Amino acid sequence: MDAPLIQLDEAALAPSPTGEMALRDISWSVQRGEWWVVTGPPSCGKSALLQTLGVLHPVAQGELRLFGRPISATMGDELAAIRRGIGLLFEGGGHLFEHSTVLENVALPLRYHHDLWLEDAAEQVQPILEACGIAALAGQTLRQVGRAQRRRIALARTLALRPEIMLLDNPAGGLDPAQVRWWRGFLSQLHAGHPLFDQRPMTLVLATDDLRPWLPFGQQFAVVRDQTLTALGSREDLQGRHADLLAQLLADDIR
Repeated sequence: MDAPLIQLDEAALAPSPTGEMALRDISWSVQRGEWWVVTGPPSCGKSALLQTLGVLHPVAQGELRLFGRPISATMGDELAAIRRGIGLLFEGGGHLFEHSTVLENVALPLRYHHDLWLEDAAEQVQPILEACGIAALAGQTLRQVGRAQRRRIALARTLALRPEIMLLDNPAGGLDPAQVRWWRGFLSQLHAGHPLFDQRPMTLVLATDDLRPWLPFGQQFAVVRDQTLTALGSREDLQGRHADLLAQLLADDIR
């Protein structure tokens, strides 16, 4: 078997606002092409996990490997290349530039990393805008679009560099059922192999406060509780030997 794309060994993750470690003693791996759904109550450390995997924060203890390589702050250009292979969608979509157009926001990573003029970057992002259903908004500023469209704009920007791994923090949180259906369908296409990426299946790690929308779609599942991450296995494992925990996760008012 190939080396995991993501591997944490006895890792502790960045301190929480209270000064405590967000998560401790994590040993976990993600294989190429898997779709992991990580659930747990709000503020339990899921965002810290994704931001660490996205190389925004170093592990406080233990080791993080990405694409088979141990990650350290001294890697320089190699670390920058690794970051480009990972797309991180922040909860709520992250920071978009209000006075820039949708096209300018989505094209920004290409312009920054590849030193492109806007016109050249626009040719590359146009298929992404179309796939995300926001091509008609390309010339509008962020002030002219709604929350649901902003979430898709942030997704399109994250996809602009054609990452191998997508990390998604509560992507459908607070959206109406029609928008949730769109996200589930689009992410399913990415996971299966979207034409945008030459039918290459994408590796997904999705964190969510609410497991219910993602239970039929995820391939592997994990839960964050009591400052640690526990891998639960496949949907069959979750519905079989973890049935009691699944019932609790679906019944608890944690959202």
